[in-house]
Amino acid sequence: MKNKKSLALVALIGFAALMIFFSDIVFTSQTFFIRDTLIQFFPWNFFKRACVTAHGIIPFWNPFSHCGMPFAAAMQPAVYYPPGIIFYVLNFVSAYKIFIVFHIFIAFISMFLLMRESGLSEEASFLSGLIFAFNGYILTKLEFLSVLGTSVWMPAAFLILMKSHERTDSKRITALGLVLAFQFMAGHPQILFYELFALLLYCAALFFFTKQKQIKAFLTLALGGILALMISAVQFIPSMEFVLNSIRGRGLPGEITMTNSFSFSMFANFFNPFLKPTNNDWPYGCYVGMIAFLLFLFSVKSKVKIVKFYITLFVISIFLALGGNNPVFAFVIRAFPFLKAFRYPATILYLSVFAVAGGAAYALEALRVSKKIKILIVLALMAELFITGQKFNDKLDKKIFTVYGDKINFLRKQEGFFRYFVSPKTAQTGIYDWAEWKDSLQGDTGLPFGLYNAGGQNIELTDYNDFARRLYNAGNPDSARKFLSIMSVRFLLTDYEIKSADWQLRFENPEARNNVRIYENKDFLPRVYFAAQAKILPKDEILDYMQSDAFDPRGEVILQKQPPDTADADDGKKGKAVITEDIINKISVTVYAPNDAWLVMTDSFYPGWKASVNGKKTALLKANYFQRAVFVPQGSHIVNFSYRPRTFMAGFSITFFSLIFLLYVRMKDASRRLKKPARVE
Repeated sequence: MKNKKSLALVALIGFAALMIFFSDIVFTSQTFFIRDTLIQFFPWNFFKRACVTAHGIIPFWNPFSHCGMPFAAAMQPAVYYPPGIIFYVLNFVSAYKIFIVFHIFIAFISMFLLMRESGLSEEASFLSGLIFAFNGYILTKLEFLSVLGTSVWMPAAFLILMKSHERTDSKRITALGLVLAFQFMAGHPQILFYELFALLLYCAALFFFTKQKQIKAFLTLALGGILALMISAVQFIPSMEFVLNSIRGRGLPGEITMTNSFSFSMFANFFNPFLKPTNNDWPYGCYVGMIAFLLFLFSVKSKVKIVKFYITLFVISIFLALGGNNPVFAFVIRAFPFLKAFRYPATILYLSVFAVAGGAAYALEALRVSKKIKILIVLALMAELFITGQKFNDKLDKKIFTVYGDKINFLRKQEGFFRYFVSPKTAQTGIYDWAEWKDSLQGDTGLPFGLYNAGGQNIELTDYNDFARRLYNAGNPDSARKFLSIMSVRFLLTDYEIKSADWQLRFENPEARNNVRIYENKDFLPRVYFAAQAKILPKDEILDYMQSDAFDPRGEVILQKQPPDTADADDGKKGKAVITEDIINKISVTVYAPNDAWLVMTDSFYPGWKASVNGKKTALLKANYFQRAVFVPQGSHIVNFSYRPRTFMAGFSITFFSLIFLLYVRMKDASRRLKKPARVE
């Protein structure tokens, strides 16, 4: 009972500290908002809530970004993450605040419990919890809900493994499986991969550096990992399909893989409170404070074996965080080519701050001073972290998420289907005003307004990316116009003037600090249209042909293989195609074809999409390198496109039966304990 009361008191104090630290956002209308929260996580959570609560559908597909792409399978939207259910219930700002407080509390209390399980005092454990919950890495990731949701559970995973030293049982395996499944569904597998590496290193240390050669932790990790895959299969299986069809699947270019590498000159980031963070410093956010870092350095003298593990973990994480600044890192990438799917080597600093939190706690425990002095050290560290931690995130009134300006208003008033596109040069413009930046439709900010973007803010599908690269390399709007038209782009946003008769200026604000204009392309292709002829070309020749003058997208469609049981169409341009139903995962088109014709859809092709003509299944082909096409015979028809991913059904089945099995095992264990006779004293 004493331990439970002590834990309750610590939890209460920790929660009170959270309320103090986040008082500005908890008790006022202020909120965090920077960059990815504004252009990614708010639009995504708005979209998934609208799909589930307003329409009663699972958002498998996002038609508003990158000419259409998987949504739930893309991981970062975290459609299935259990704590994320708050975003389905409350408005985004309220849910965001609760999400932050909950996860920071998990970081604190789980680290505290890990240290207590290690045998440390309450003050040393409290110090460790403070370091892990309020370090610069965690605080600079409050804008990245996927990173935050994944990272805070790591101490809980270590705690379960530590409890597995003596015994591996279904309870510990289940607990670890649930924790790892939560982390995967939170949406940032790169963080989870680093954690699994650290857990494996911990198990190896238990085996090689203990007299008992402990292997039970290995067993718990292996079985817990398998169980996590089964529990998270509803996310894991569709996500693997998505990765294999995305640019991550073929490996990122070296320059992107090495982007945001740590450097030795950045070591001051760990302890210098006078560094003024900027909006681009988040990759290197590793501040733990002078007190914590000095304690960690002091721990080097410790003879406790677990401290050596923390020091080793710190050294390895720094070695890998150096990335492009580490001459050996290129060999690491060659040895483990799957690392090409990751970017930002400094992301692994997550393990560094965890190591500091662990080592500093042992150093405080070893100090030969009174308990009162140790408590004063903890309070001083709290003050240091809290004062500096307030610098890491800007705040604005919550209306930043709901207000919109003239450009969004202009596009909302336009009739008919169209896509917009923000020119690459404009997208790279520095941030001058957050509200104006949002109104310039950066990232996915158009999604909550139902605006279709030919670009967007997430991992791109491979074929779309190849097509978009040709577009980006065109050099000017006139050269890019054909590809933009093929993507149904009617409006182009630029912060420079276009002097061309093919682009009509429709909006500008010369008085704005950064005058982002809107130009109209009147020759854009509709979302569905007829092409009279089909041309078959090898994939590696298609983009060159499409850029040539010989290609007329209104007259022909480019396919990669000869479809079965079809012939060339004739005069298909005279047909009519009207979208009559569009509900995210399903699109219905009423067509009239005076002759056989190809119905082309400018949305992205992706496995799982099916097509039917008058209810009869028909071949859905990849067209114009990354789009869709079906052959339509002469006459009037209803053409349906539906997205029913088999990967979801397979994953859902595995997840469902895994949870049922776990429930059965837990109930059986509970029943066995109830039947066990009481011990006679």
